[in-house]
Amino acid sequence: MKFLAFQASHFLFTIHTTGGMSYKLRINLRLKPSTSSEPTPDNHPCTSTGTAKKPNWYQRLKQNDPEGYEAHKKIDAIKSVLWRASLTGDKKKHYNEMSAKRMREYRQRKKEAAVATPVLKRNRKKKNNATTRQSEREKEAKREKERERKRAQRAALSQAKREEINRKRRENPNIKIGLKKFYELRPSHIKTVGTMKYRGCLCEYCTNIDLKVTAINNIAHRWNMPSPLQGVYDVARLSMCLKEGQYHKPACIARECVDCGTSQLKCHLKPIKISQGEKPIKWRKWEKKSIQTSGTTESRQVIITKEGTINECIEELVEASEQISTHLFNASWQNQQFSQLTKNLPTGWVVMVLDLAENYTCKYQDEIQSAHWYHTNATVHPILAYYACPLCGETMEESIVFISLDKSHDFHAVNKFMEIAVSHLKKQLGKTMKQIVRFSDGYGAQYKSKGPFFDISCAEEKYNIKVHHVFYGSRHGKGPSDGESAVVKRQTSMAVLGGKAVINDAKGLFDFCVLNVTKKPVAIDECLHFQRKFFYTDNIDHDRGINPVNLRTVKGTRLIHSVKCIEPGLISTRNLSCFCAPCAKESGMCQNAEYVKEWKQATICDAAKLPSIMQVRESQDSDALEKDLIDATVEDLSDAAADIINDEANLHDICVQDFVAVRVKNTGKKARSDELHVAQVASVLQDASYGLSYMVKMKSSRQHYTWPQGDEVFFIHPLCDIVTKLDAPEPVAVGSRLSFKFDMSQAQKLFNEE
Repeated sequence: MKFLAFQASHFLFTIHTTGGMSYKLRINLRLKPSTSSEPTPDNHPCTSTGTAKKPNWYQRLKQNDPEGYEAHKKIDAIKSVLWRASLTGDKKKHYNEMSAKRMREYRQRKKEAAVATPVLKRNRKKKNNATTRQSEREKEAKREKERERKRAQRAALSQAKREEINRKRRENPNIKIGLKKFYELRPSHIKTVGTMKYRGCLCEYCTNIDLKVTAINNIAHRWNMPSPLQGVYDVARLSMCLKEGQYHKPACIARECVDCGTSQLKCHLKPIKISQGEKPIKWRKWEKKSIQTSGTTESRQVIITKEGTINECIEELVEASEQISTHLFNASWQNQQFSQLTKNLPTGWVVMVLDLAENYTCKYQDEIQSAHWYHTNATVHPILAYYACPLCGETMEESIVFISLDKSHDFHAVNKFMEIAVSHLKKQLGKTMKQIVRFSDGYGAQYKSKGPFFDISCAEEKYNIKVHHVFYGSRHGKGPSDGESAVVKRQTSMAVLGGKAVINDAKGLFDFCVLNVTKKPVAIDECLHFQRKFFYTDNIDHDRGINPVNLRTVKGTRLIHSVKCIEPGLISTRNLSCFCAPCAKESGMCQNAEYVKEWKQATICDAAKLPSIMQVRESQDSDALEKDLIDATVEDLSDAAADIINDEANLHDICVQDFVAVRVKNTGKKARSDELHVAQVASVLQDASYGLSYMVKMKSSRQHYTWPQGDEVFFIHPLCDIVTKLDAPEPVAVGSRLSFKFDMSQAQKLFNEE
């Protein structure tokens, strides 16, 4: 063997054999993979096997001739487009299948590689989580900031699209754009007028300030200036010192601080006053005006448009902001007291939220023209009660919804609803109920005037339970009871729109809600922490012997937010409510004494006039009690009679899906005898009544019944209308229809005896 040459990549040898033959031997050299992080001597990248990766012709062309590389790249792209365009249907389908196959193989390889090294990936994930936790928080903060920015930018077009583009064209005559393109270029956060909803039931004071702030901000945007104010809460914040705790100082809230006040608001708006102070501006405002309606003059709140300079608008804003700090603080404080009390409910306490909802209008699907102008209304008054669950002790909610045909929304109706609610809660809780705390808005006719105050003063004597009434901040009385009334109206309206229900009056609304909206536990020992129950009443006495002339108006009623009963005709009032430990136990000094003042006693009725009022009330209560006793006696007698009948009629255990024979009373123009019908029990109600789905009798046989071909016939009957429970029927095919054969002999016998 003779060595011929040495190269960097191989050795070359010549081998001579004894037979005179010669061979050339070429031994290729491979680089050993480096264990260190230093680069290889020849500066070539290495593969996982250790071999040097040579640049292909495409890479060499890119390095040596960049212009030729770009030209070749464009030619390849053109060829690819032409080739794809030349594909026929079969070739294109085959090409797509091959592409999908390669993609599946690629994903499978990635999946196998991930399964092959799970430990390394897990370690790397832990390492990344440990090292990037801070960066993740920063990213989340940036994302939240971006969401806040988009929410702030979310607005609505103030006019129709065509009017808006015409305005843009007048402002920018050099920009040529069509209506269709204008629609396409609309940003996603700009909403059209058609997507807007009416905003109602707003606070008068806050809305007037917001309207002025909006007008000032529009002027600032027109002159490329930043928005000086961000709403009514920003106005209150700028006019007070910085917070040292959860709330501002009492002196700042009451405008008694020498370091702050509405003068700070003037300083904040000074740049726009100097630059644009004399420019004209228009703003809107709610004011009380006298309006002529049907020959009479009425005073109503209407929105008007005012014109003036920016300086005049700012002066009016500063003047309106004088009392806004106290207004917003009272609303925030009362809401916080409600939240804290319901989260940490003392033993034996019941918290109620009362609010009379807007009347439900009984509308119809497929309504005829003459019925469109005459709709029946129903009163809806929910009371949301919070108390400790009798089974587990946790705080639970029970919605007690009252439905009535009586549309006189006064304190007499509230008193009636309160009586029923307290009676119901006493059955639920027994003697464990020690005190009731009621929250409501400050509507005078129902909750906050001398009439309701007199009922509060008599509450402890009437219920044998202490009653404490708390009012939300003025014009900020939205609470959870509003959500309950919305649930009732929404579900009823959806059922009417879908053709599943027909609501003619308040009783029909009550029947529907009992069957479909009630929430109660299935079993007695089931712990359900949200329940809903409905009550119907139309017997509301609006003359209980309480003459408003004999009652005194409490001085400063609008400033009162907390009332407690002491004795009939005497109450205790406070500027704000507080449920700290000393206040809840009624012993010791209040922990929030710097904000909450001491209790003050107020007389509602003179001692000389109180006996006459109480005498009338006691006589009415005795009459009501006597009526209740009579009703109870009749009910007991009916129960006793029912027990006698039940032994023979088998009415002890009527359940859903059972078949019964029911008596139907005819009330038409012609006097006819009662009829016996067959029905199936669809629901069992709490007041011992049953929802029955009626069957119709087959013409071919008197004992065969079937379901009606049209709409379902459904009625609610008391137990006394049910004659007997029928045995399970025998299904029989009569022609093309399936019928059921009942044994009606026993039912007919009981029906004839009655």
